[in-house]
Amino acid sequence: MHRSSDLIDAGWFGPPPYHPRLASRIGDYTLVMKDNWTIKDMLPGERHYPMLGVHGGISDAEMTVPLIAVRA
Repeated sequence: MHRSSDLIDAGWFGPPPYHPRLASRIGDYTLVMKDNWTIKDMLPGERHYPMLGVHGGISDAEMTVPLIAVRA
């Protein structure tokens, strides 16, 4: 667990300029998982689905997902 403000200062949310509401949207603390760890929250009786990707992963592959922008 890390103070979210420390992660902002360290560049974990990308380079500035930051959206004016960034700090209020990420809360006071951020939980950063160890390599290959995830948190799963399943309700009793809920069907299990395999997770191909994990939102918020910090592996090299997940931190370098390319952005594709298309103007239509």
